[in-house]
Amino acid sequence: MIRKNSSSDKGQELNELIASYETAKANNRQVYMDGDQLADIADKYATERRFEDAQEVITYGLELHPGHTDLLVEQAYLYLDTMQFAKAKNVAECINETYESEVKLLKAEILLTEGKLEDAEKELESIEEKDDLKNIIDIAYLYIDMDYPEKALPWLTRGYDKYKEEEEFLAVMADCYRSENEYEQAIDFYNRLIDKNPYNPTYWTGLAKCHFDTMDFAKAIEACDFALTADENFGEAHTIKAHSLLQIENNEDAIEEYSKALQCKSLPPDLTYMFIGLAYTNMEKWELSYENYGKALKSIPNENSPILVDLYSGQAKCLSKLGKLEEAHLIFEKAKKIIPDSVDIYLQDSQIYLEEDKFDEAKECWRHALNLAPEPETLVQIGNFSLDYGMVENARQCFEQAREDDPDYPGINGLLATVCMILRDHKAFYKYNQLSESPLNLDTFHASLLKTGDRYLLKDLEKFIDEVKECSEDDKKPAKKEKHQKKK
Repeated sequence: MIRKNSSSDKGQELNELIASYETAKANNRQVYMDGDQLADIADKYATERRFEDAQEVITYGLELHPGHTDLLVEQAYLYLDTMQFAKAKNVAECINETYESEVKLLKAEILLTEGKLEDAEKELESIEEKDDLKNIIDIAYLYIDMDYPEKALPWLTRGYDKYKEEEEFLAVMADCYRSENEYEQAIDFYNRLIDKNPYNPTYWTGLAKCHFDTMDFAKAIEACDFALTADENFGEAHTIKAHSLLQIENNEDAIEEYSKALQCKSLPPDLTYMFIGLAYTNMEKWELSYENYGKALKSIPNENSPILVDLYSGQAKCLSKLGKLEEAHLIFEKAKKIIPDSVDIYLQDSQIYLEEDKFDEAKECWRHALNLAPEPETLVQIGNFSLDYGMVENARQCFEQAREDDPDYPGINGLLATVCMILRDHKAFYKYNQLSESPLNLDTFHASLLKTGDRYLLKDLEKFIDEVKECSEDDKKPAKKEKHQKKK
């Protein structure tokens, strides 16, 4: 979720409040704070995914200030963060000060969560002080967070002439352009922010994200280093730096950065351990990889997590590499019970069976996968697995069926051309290669083989090229005209 770029002064003030609250809590004594202060502490905890701590603050705040609007708003947001939509809606309906812009923003977010865009727009348009900087920023971030960045831009355009020199306004402009993948504009705004405040780690991290998204990982790492120079405990910079290092296969340094991100609580434990497990997988340190995938599984908040499949597949791969094939299959059996609708689980299980030359078991996995998702994507994956393990005719059948179901499936003609070349079906190869978006140039392949290939393979290829050229010559011949007998 995209977070607001708050100023260092406000951040410092909030940190001092949190320190006071946590000191009092540690000493088992109560501390009096205003409702809005306690709401800010709860918001900070929620941002760090410390949901239990956030709920504790809200409960304490409502005991001190029953019915306090800011605390109720924060309670509703906490329910939204934890996927308790009905509770969030109930809390929102209990708030009396419905005219407050914060309440209207909350209701708009609930409406957007329900997919009611037009109703949300009406709610936001009813805000009285629409030209107020805070309202413009809050509305823009709402649209950005809810994946409607194109709706944020008109609100920002409305305030541009008036607020174009304001740091907070430039920050939301930068975040908005980055959300719309307009990286050139986003980078320009982040650089303007850095010129204004070169020691704000948020701006450097925003710049790093742009470079990461455009796959300029060296510049992303450099920007993260500047952010960490400003604040060595800025967790988000550690996270982006870790992702960048992983992309350039600097796995050891990536693991170190992920560990720091975990300490800073900028990345949930389940995701952190998953990425560390992936780094160890890249290093072929299978036991350490298996261990971290296990930590990730223990850290998952619920069984609806989207990374469950990756974690179980990762564990099974580690076990297979360690020669523990039976244990690997048991992992998949466990996963099938927890996520029975996962196609990938069956496909990954089939791959281990293929490694064991247990083709019947692999085909049984494919049957289940196709029952779950009888789609070209599933057929192509099965075809690729078949090709990898020498089941070329099976691969051809899968690719042909996928092409029949979707003639425009990306790359399908190229896959069929490859299979037909292996099967020495020169006529089918010529047909599919002609239709392919990136046709294989046999002459180039032949020239390369002249330097490195053995003479038997070279002779075989030359014969195949001649057969394909015959198809080409036949294709160029004009079609014979049919003779029609005159009717008597």
